[in-house]
Amino acid sequence: MFNNLSDFVVYFVLVFLLFLAHAVIIIFQFKKHLKVNEGKGEKIGTRDFKLVNVCAEHLLIYVWWAVIGVAQNP
Repeated sequence: MFNNLSDFVVYFVLVFLLFLAHAVIIIFQFKKHLKVNEGKGEKIGTRDFKLVNVCAEHLLIYVWWAVIGVAQNP
């Protein structure tokens, strides 16, 4: 898949930027949810934990892509 180290670096940076964009979106959604429920006495609910689980699952997907990229590097 990669002819040299620079190809791998480009691939890794693209995967990292994809993860970073996804993390920023999730953080803003989480902050918005907390702000909407601020002052209502609501504790962290199951929706918040589902959001964290989604973030963790996507992080694993991005890490898996990076592992596949490294494994296919000749």
